Amino acid sequence: MQFNTSTRELTIDRQMLMDLPVKVRNPFTHALLDPAVVSRYTAEQNPFFMWSPSHIGVGGNTTTKNDLLLDGAPIQVGPKDSYSPPMDAVQEFPVQQNSVDAEFGHSATMITDLQRIGDFSRTLTKTGVLKTIYDPTTTVLDVANNTSTRMPFPGNIISQSRFDPTSKRILQDLWGPNRRVRTSIQAFVEAHHT
Repeated sequence: MQFNTSTRELTIDRQMLMDLPVKVRNPFTHALLDPAVVSRYTAEQNPFFMWSPSHIGVGGNTTTKNDLLLDGAPIQVGPKDSYSPPMDAVQEFPVQQNSVDAEFGHSATMITDLQRIGDFSRTLTKTGVLKTIYDPTTTVLDVANNTSTRMPFPGNIISQSRFDPTSKRILQDLWGPNRRVRTSIQAFVEAHHT
């Protein structure tokens, strides 16, 4: 256990790559050994299809929003992987989730000014539907049906009294959107100039 990081990580080492069977000789398929990783790729898989490595959810629905790095350099172009190394060329790779380190840049979430204060009342999907934010403290487990339900935050606004003090501090160091647009993703497209 590492106490100096908030990152959860599983390292796929050389021995695992050699000993475990892998479909289509794509080393990234071993990421599925992490219980928090789910494959969301529905087409036929082969080592040269560049969509499959980015179509995994890591600790939630992060499909096409993950970063793939090769020796620290990004190898993903938009939602597509630009290069999948051959199995024999890979020594190890980590599957990381919940990372807040600045070195990884691209992330699955973009924070608008309203979201920084807990207001998600204008946070919409690509199709213009409100993204409902649920209160985790209202979770009700239905054991008989193996389901759980939660209540949304009233008005889709999280009270700042519910914010973790460390998260509040981290938000102070993150730059804000640099474009005025309808969706939060487009708010960060232009380069940040100082």
